[in-house]
Amino acid sequence: MEPWSASRRRVLRSGGVLAVIGVAGCIDDGSGREADAGDGERETNDTNPQTETPKDADETETGAVDESAVAAELTPKSGENGDRFGTAIAFDGDAALVGAPGDADAAGYRVGATYGFERSGDDWSRRPAPAPNRDGADVEFGAAVALDGDAALVGAPVDDGPGGFESGSAYAFERVDGDWHRLANLAPDDGSPGEWFGTAVALDGTTALAGAPGDGPGVAYAFERGDETWRRWATLEPEGGDSGDRFGTALALDGTTTLVGAPGDGPGIAYVFERTDGTWRRQTTLKPEDGDSADQFGAAVAVTGNVALVGAPRRDFAADGAGAAYVFERSSGDWRRRATLEPDGDERGFGATVAVGDGIALVGAPNSDSDPDGTGTAHAYERAEENWHRRTNLAPEDADSADGFGTAVALDGAVALVGDDARGPGAVYAFEL
Repeated sequence: MEPWSASRRRVLRSGGVLAVIGVAGCIDDGSGREADAGDGERETNDTNPQTETPKDADETETGAVDESAVAAELTPKSGENGDRFGTAIAFDGDAALVGAPGDADAAGYRVGATYGFERSGDDWSRRPAPAPNRDGADVEFGAAVALDGDAALVGAPVDDGPGGFESGSAYAFERVDGDWHRLANLAPDDGSPGEWFGTAVALDGTTALAGAPGDGPGVAYAFERGDETWRRWATLEPEGGDSGDRFGTALALDGTTTLVGAPGDGPGIAYVFERTDGTWRRQTTLKPEDGDSADQFGAAVAVTGNVALVGAPRRDFAADGAGAAYVFERSSGDWRRRATLEPDGDERGFGATVAVGDGIALVGAPNSDSDPDGTGTAHAYERAEENWHRRTNLAPEDADSADGFGTAVALDGAVALVGDDARGPGAVYAFEL
């Protein structure tokens, strides 16, 4: 598995139809819209009586759990070891977009690529996908992807963008008559070297988000589309952040609600923002009650409706802990922790990737043994009678000790997609839950 480094890093990211990374405060952008940095902020943890954890918050099903069979395996038409196909997945309806940021050009530069797929019944077929317009440089196009109907957003976090060396870029595309056309590069003009803009992206309707966790405490940017033109709308920042907080590592967007992960801020924090009358405001922060400085809470985030899911893949890591994922639910405007999801095996990195749908949660654990090069697993949970229960375990039938199954997860309805970017060129597996 690759370590975090300036030019080749493994970013823990979320997957799903509305996956996003980064955002923790807003300032005026000069965009004509105010972005408020802190109005109405409330901290959500279990020491705040306003957000008291229900007594049944940690109840999960502990009986026997079935394993779902692989319904399909998605692969690139041609690929080579190190392409990292499956690092990022976006899933919307019957369409999927898969990133392969390690895909190299003839000279060996990691330009990156994306691949499109479409489902018809039980069959998946390849479709055209957004393509980079760069070669001869490390760009890692496809390190993050988002998909909403005929719109796509693709992150290229080590691109030498307007901000300089590895400042990063995010490209907006539109599909017309089956073909993808590039509309804009959303990189900020005031970016910084090593900012890694595009590490995480999210897309919903006319709103796009991109995280840049690499410089200082990190930052995220919101963009709006109007009359075929994308323009920067707001800058989202953590309040009082410190260098290394990695704010913007993970993003999630659903309507007017955004989650931004900052896994380097102590045990980690997930920020909740709400957009009202065009202005993004920080609503609250989500924190674990039992957090430790190495937990990386917020390394992956997902949100749908009034349910949020936050991963902490290094919880109790020093004590051979497996990680965890936390379910929060919103009621009358307040977020409360509903459940803590944990594996029951030897997983490491549980919570590195998460996705959430209507009553279903999906959690990836890229390392499933005490050996850090374990095969990886993913677990699906469902909500029933106010509690969350493990529904099924997901794993490839021909797992190998060098695999990284669970490096990305995505969910749409009862269909789950799980990436394995460490096996040869990489693969994505489809499961019917």
